[in-house]
Amino acid sequence: TTTTTTTTTTTDNDNTTCLWAPISLHDSYTSQQLKEEVDQIIQEHHNATALNNSNNVVLAGIALVGWSQLSTLDHGVELLTTAVVQCCRRQSSSSTPSSSSLQVAILATQSTKQIVAAAAAGAHVIGTNLPTRWAQQQRAFCLPIPNDNYENDEAPPKRQKKKGSQQEESSDTLDDDGCVALSMDGKDENDVSSHPWFRDRRPVSPTASSAAPSTITTQHSRAYVYHLVCAKELNAEIILFQHNLQRLRQLLRYCRRSRAAGGANHSKQEDWVNSLLRP
Repeated sequence: TTTTTTTTTTTDNDNTTCLWAPISLHDSYTSQQLKEEVDQIIQEHHNATALNNSNNVVLAGIALVGWSQLSTLDHGVELLTTAVVQCCRRQSSSSTPSSSSLQVAILATQSTKQIVAAAAAGAHVIGTNLPTRWAQQQRAFCLPIPNDNYENDEAPPKRQKKKGSQQEESSDTLDDDGCVALSMDGKDENDVSSHPWFRDRRPVSPTASSAAPSTITTQHSRAYVYHLVCAKELNAEIILFQHNLQRLRQLLRYCRRSRAAGGANHSKQEDWVNSLLRP
């Protein structure tokens, strides 16, 4: 059955109330069920609008509740794609205000893989608290993004360690979310110099272009932020949050632009997404 609870937001300009209709997902939920429920929500709202003879209440979109808790990401992507396609079909086949700008929202995501999968599937709104969580865990989001200058900044000075006749160059190690762990928890706190960021003079966040405005994450080096983490300074969490948020927005912009461009660009994005989501 369709959930009748709605979230409302009112704009000050034209006093239009926007409704978001939630749909609760679970592991046994099928694409066909989702199609029928989306159609039912749109039809019920259209009938209510016609009955009240009012265009001040607009169905803004569908909010998928519990999407991040599904057992498999493939199932989640299938349901999300179904919702996006169904909303687009209803939008293109109707000229009523209730379906003129129907969107699909994911209320929560728990990993970078889920965010990328949701963006690639066409979600219009993606909710997450990952930038805050990563900052609290002293992690910096450093996932390389195609066509981005993240790897083109001035390279840090090479640090080499001798092991017999071999030499090793230190480098960032990314976890499953594409983050670099800066915390010394579980490590020898007397050996802070072993971390790749110890002498890394590059900014925490890359600058998108020479004309881009300077921010707190482009003004400070990674070595400085690593020092703040080791010294347990509160500023470390603040800078990491701003960096993580900025970097995640760059990732989503890449996904959006690649999807909008279509063709070869979208194919390249799909290849990159598949490589990222590969276990």
